[in-house]
Amino acid sequence: MSIIWCQQVNNANQVLPLAHSAMAHIEMPISDVLQFNSDDMALLESFVADAKLTAPSFTGLLPAEVTITETGFNSYVWDLHTKKALKKVAALGGNTVCIDNGPSKYLHWEHEQLKSRQQLFRYITSTCQAASELGIDILMEPLSEGYTNHLNSLDDVKGFIELIDLPNLGISVSSQLLLQDSQLTNIPKLKRIRVEAKHLVEQDHITQLQQLIETLNKHHKDLIVSLSASTEEAQCEALMKPFKV
Repeated sequence: MSIIWCQQVNNANQVLPLAHSAMAHIEMPISDVLQFNSDDMALLESFVADAKLTAPSFTGLLPAEVTITETGFNSYVWDLHTKKALKKVAALGGNTVCIDNGPSKYLHWEHEQLKSRQQLFRYITSTCQAASELGIDILMEPLSEGYTNHLNSLDDVKGFIELIDLPNLGISVSSQLLLQDSQLTNIPKLKRIRVEAKHLVEQDHITQLQQLIETLNKHHKDLIVSLSASTEEAQCEALMKPFKV
């Protein structure tokens, strides 16, 4: 198993300090990267080219205001956007994209739920196929619990991944939710799992997360651990310490 530790970067201003720190891997929202001005893009590309940083993981495949399951979702427009975004991910050396945006909503009618489900299935299938040509894995995560958007729990995401049945579709989940579901480590089909590490100010949570990572290691899962932009260096070091060779 390989473990990649990534520091989340929310804007171009956060890239420069990390190029001179111990955290060599970054994770960025690709839709934001596409909005970088030419100077910021050139700086990021130069860091990647000089191996000062690597950008293996990206989030935000669609802009935050876009929801795949909403009425009026324009498949043609967002397919073009997605293919452009995936090409930029590949150009920056990325091999993983997490579809982590798009708030869930309550769907009142059965026909509305069916149409929404079909949109989601079609978009994810198309995205995985386009990503596969570039050597990129797509990771899905549960949306807000308590609403009907077809992917509101880990079981929903597991079932959806099995339904799509494409080798480059995996799962992303927050560390809190992952720790609540020990069965996730028993899914042999998943090629890659992303864990968004949260609440690292709590030592108990760090210890639990370390145990979870060790369990995933035994099950030979490729793992990306995503640390929020606000995570302090000492917290990062505490989490990573047992896994350093």
